[in-house]
Amino acid sequence: MQPYVLPYIGYFQLIQEAGTFVILDDVAFIKKGWIHRNRILLGGSAHLFTLPLQDASQNRSIKDTFLVADDLWKLKLVKTIRSAYAKALHFREGMAILEEILETRETNLSRFAVRSLETVARELGITTTLRLASEEFPNLRDARGQDRILDLCMASKATRYVNAIGGMELYHPEAFREKDVELRFLRTKIEPYFQLGREFVPYLSILDLLMFLGAEQTREHLRFFDLVE
Repeated sequence: MQPYVLPYIGYFQLIQEAGTFVILDDVAFIKKGWIHRNRILLGGSAHLFTLPLQDASQNRSIKDTFLVADDLWKLKLVKTIRSAYAKALHFREGMAILEEILETRETNLSRFAVRSLETVARELGITTTLRLASEEFPNLRDARGQDRILDLCMASKATRYVNAIGGMELYHPEAFREKDVELRFLRTKIEPYFQLGREFVPYLSILDLLMFLGAEQTREHLRFFDLVE
């Protein structure tokens, strides 16, 4: 998967399900994708937060994309999160996780995203190894799409490949069977939880669960998914 900053719980379910999780940081950056932005609950509705970037371009890879190098955006983000979740039951726990992520001086978008993933994964008890494709598989950049995924599976000696449910349109079981790799797709089941008594808003950043449920109860929600062929 591409590296995302504080993605929704389905991303962490994928990490948990894998023995090795390969982060595709050497693919093209997508301006309107979810790499540097996500949604939180603000005033009862989904609110998009976006991390500011330096000269972002879709002609540049994710690993060569950088965050704005100042603390102003971090202060603004913290202020927004405080406003959104000050009354949440696990506000202090969630803020501590966010502040740990933000305390770094790292401006490389890929590495910053990985920091957010590793920090949250640790809090959720996920021990899966995260590997950057650009560093650990630098010779596997020529192939595209399904062919590159298969190359990565071979290099990792994988016996199973799991992708998000949207990948069903991109990958063909026959090609994986030829390589003796089992192909599965993870379908997240969003279970409603208390959000200050308002109508439940699904598919928000993992921050929403951490604020309202805390890490311990969020671990329970990691179990809510199906693996399909």
